[in-house]
Amino acid sequence: AALRPLSSAYLYLYMLFQCFMLFALLNVVTGFFCEHAIEMAQQDRESVIAEQLRDKETYTDLFRALFEEIDKDKSGGINIAELE
Repeated sequence: AALRPLSSAYLYLYMLFQCFMLFALLNVVTGFFCEHAIEMAQQDRESVIAEQLRDKETYTDLFRALFEEIDKDKSGGINIAELE
């Protein structure tokens, strides 16, 4: 109602301004959520890598113990006789 005395060009210009500002606000909000999601994905990736490294160390220790048990003469190698 306050814009009625002005020409319709100003009304359309004001509506265009309002649409632009709404678009800008939504763009900022979307950017915030996307940035947060990317950070969470990066943290998740780092935790998966750390877990895989822990698993690798565990399996390495298990295989080392198994081969030490098979190596009866403690030569540091396994021969056919020790496998039988």
